[in-house]
Amino acid sequence: MIKPEVPFEGISLSINTHNFCNHKCSYCYERNRPVNLEWEYDFWNKATTPDGKRLNHRVTMPTNWGSTNLDGNPIQLEYIKKFYDYMLKSEDPLHILGTEDEWLYDKGAVLDFIGGDSMQYPELLHQSLKYWAQQMILLDHKWQGHWRASVSSNGTTLLDPRAREVAEYWKDVMSLGISIDGCPELHDSNRHTFANQSNGELQGSWQFIEKIIPWWQKHFPHNAQSSKWTLGGTNYHYIMQSVKFMYDVLGIKYIQFNRAMEDDIITTPSDIEIAYEQFSELVQWTLERDDSVYISPFSYHFFAKDVKSLNECMVEDPNFRRCGYSNMPTLAHDGHIYTCFRLLPAHLEPGSTYNLQQFSAGHINDLNPMGNKENILWLREDSVLCNQLMPEKCKICPILSSCPSCAAGNLIKGLSVGKKKHMLTSSTCEWAKLQIIFATKYWLLFNAKHPENKDYPITEKQAQLAEQLDREIHHYIKTGEYINLTNNIGD
Repeated sequence: MIKPEVPFEGISLSINTHNFCNHKCSYCYERNRPVNLEWEYDFWNKATTPDGKRLNHRVTMPTNWGSTNLDGNPIQLEYIKKFYDYMLKSEDPLHILGTEDEWLYDKGAVLDFIGGDSMQYPELLHQSLKYWAQQMILLDHKWQGHWRASVSSNGTTLLDPRAREVAEYWKDVMSLGISIDGCPELHDSNRHTFANQSNGELQGSWQFIEKIIPWWQKHFPHNAQSSKWTLGGTNYHYIMQSVKFMYDVLGIKYIQFNRAMEDDIITTPSDIEIAYEQFSELVQWTLERDDSVYISPFSYHFFAKDVKSLNECMVEDPNFRRCGYSNMPTLAHDGHIYTCFRLLPAHLEPGSTYNLQQFSAGHINDLNPMGNKENILWLREDSVLCNQLMPEKCKICPILSSCPSCAAGNLIKGLSVGKKKHMLTSSTCEWAKLQIIFATKYWLLFNAKHPENKDYPITEKQAQLAEQLDREIHHYIKTGEYINLTNNIGD
């Protein structure tokens, strides 16, 4: 398997350009998104394919969207400029000088535009990037030449000719991803637009995205070689079909996919049985193409990072966190600044009785926009894996450090039960085990096929762990019960 792409290192500065979205995705963690019908009508009246074909579609308001009190207007450009000024002119905006994270200041910056879809307002995106680039020169800033813009689009917004113009203008510094959820059948089961047909129902967005892909491949050839997609709890039967479609049809060679992390995404034993069969086939398929494809669930980083239990983390790495949660400043569209984009209010369920503004680092109009140091430090400390509340099964799990979860999602889970505490989500338990099992199987087979390659060793302990996880998974498939057989693995 080819090595994964090397990401650009730097501080992630996220800008929440607006609150609404032109998609309704089945697994989306942003539960409180309004619909802006005025934007929808305007967009579909001007939507044009790259070859000049007009697309005129009716727009329907989904009946199950629910009410929301979130503002559907875009962020003020002045807020963005103040945010940039603060980050560029402050000595220690994140309060990390003297900590193990201090190195971030020396790397550069990634301007991460999020919405909704930030390409819904391409002119706002363009003007904000112009200001940033100008400030780099005027300040002779150390990040000059060491920054990138990142935009993840659902693809339909690129039917706006102005959105394509802006993307092409900034393509030398912009990473433009398009969300393609595997094969068209899986994609359309997850991702819906408000453009409808005569029956008045929402429809999948693949029919629009496929019109944009040739343009994307032409202007962003590097980005078009990579895609990341999300599985819900019940569509694992699409794994192989999706991998083959992306590789054979779209020419994508960096194929990354994961399972949604929220606890309300339910997986049954029969779903895991299907996933097991799909992964078994995927191991052999990948091995036959090991010089031309990267499959993220088989990444060797599971072993390179040394999978740990809770006790091992407490002894060997007591400050272990899965991500940069408290070091990713995000400018909300109302001017508040949070330390992670997943803390934005749109991520709450409609009608929630608690709010996330209490965890704001400050407001862009404050004298010190991230002056609430107490909040920043509390989020940083409480999100350390060893400090989070977790079920008993997690406390004795030997692969806890590699189990996917979102720190902000864990905080929201804690708040939902009346606790100001990060509470570990655990619905990805079986998925994490499958990844360890089949990543181990893949690399054992790879090493047998390439005995001259010594870069990917699998220890006896790692192989033994995968075998016992395999037995646990089969027990779960057969009985629906969770068991732990791995506490007696030797050193």
